[in-house]
Amino acid sequence: MDRKMKKTQKIILSIMVLIFLAFIIAPSCFAFDTSSADQMMESKRYKDALKEYKKIINRGVMDYGLYYNAGGAASMLGDNGTAMLYYERARLIYDGKTSLDRNIRIIKSRTGSDRFDFDVHPLAKLFLFFYFHLSRSDIVLCLLIFIAFLIIFVNIGLWLRWFKTFWFKFISICCIVIIIVAGVSLFIKTRRATNNRRAIVTLKDASLRAQPGEDSRSIMVFPQATEVHIIEKNNEFYRLVLPNGVSGWIKKGDFEFIVPQK
Repeated sequence: MDRKMKKTQKIILSIMVLIFLAFIIAPSCFAFDTSSADQMMESKRYKDALKEYKKIINRGVMDYGLYYNAGGAASMLGDNGTAMLYYERARLIYDGKTSLDRNIRIIKSRTGSDRFDFDVHPLAKLFLFFYFHLSRSDIVLCLLIFIAFLIIFVNIGLWLRWFKTFWFKFISICCIVIIIVAGVSLFIKTRRATNNRRAIVTLKDASLRAQPGEDSRSIMVFPQATEVHIIEKNNEFYRLVLPNGVSGWIKKGDFEFIVPQK
C-alpha cells in the first residue's frame, strides 16, 4: 500500500513540475519585441517599421497593439488596404476602442470605400446570410430545429392534458435538448464561418467580374480598403458578396482575408 502511495505521489509531483516548467517556458516561446519597430515609428521611418511589424506578424503572433501599430505604419505610407486589414484584425481581438474606430473611418473616407457600407434592412441581411453562407448541412440543421419547435408546441398541449404520461414528457425534453445543442452549434459555426470569409480589398481599383476569368466583363471597381465576404473559390478567382446582395468574382492577390487562411 505504501509503495502504491509513494508511486502515486511521484507521478503527481512529476506532473506538477512539468506544469511549472510549461508556465515558465511557454511565455518565452511566444514572446515578441516591437521596441525597434516602435523606435522606427517615432523617427518616422514608417516603411522599415512596417517591415519589422510584418516579420513578427508572420511568426503567427496575434496582438492588438501589434496590429494597431502595423496599421498605423501602413496608413502613414498611404497603403490604405494594408492599413484597413491590420485595423480589422485588431478589431477582432478587441472591439470598442474609440481610436481604432476613428482610424477605420478615416481610411474609409480617404479611399471612398465608405460608400460600400450599405444600409440594408436586418431581414434582408438575414436572408443574404442564409442564402450565401450556410451549407446544405446547416440548412438541414435549421430544419431540424424548426421541426423540434413544432413538436414541442404540439406536446405542450398534450402535456397539459396527459401530464402524467411519461413518453410525452420524455419527447418534449429530448426536443428541448436538440434545440439547445443544435442552436449553439449553428451559432458557433456560422460566427466562425462569417469571420473566416471576411476580406479586405488591398489592390487599388480592383475589378469585380461577372465570371471567373480575366476576359470576363467588369461589373464594378472597388477602391482599396473595401470589406467583402468571400463565398466560393474557382482556381485563381474568388466569388464574393456585398451587403446589398451584389455578387461577382475577384482575382487572388487583389484582397487579403482578415482572418489569415491556413
